[in-house]
Amino acid sequence: MARVFVNAIGNPAVMKTLTTVGIRSKPLMEWTLKVMANLLEPEEYGLAERVYHTIERLVSIAPEPAVR
Repeated sequence: MARVFVNAIGNPAVMKTLTTVGIRSKPLMEWTLKVMANLLEPEEYGLAERVYHTIERLVSIAPEPAVR
């Protein structure tokens, strides 16, 4: 999950798109803050936790990117 995040924020085009969309979306910004501040609650299963776990599962089954 961390590698995906680092790759996303390291790509200027992706970062521009994410900030343009994200800055207008309060739920997306709240979720991003919860993830970045490590505020997800394992005993809670709200929307933020469900989205995070879904992304986590997708990343775990995706092939590793080739190292350059």
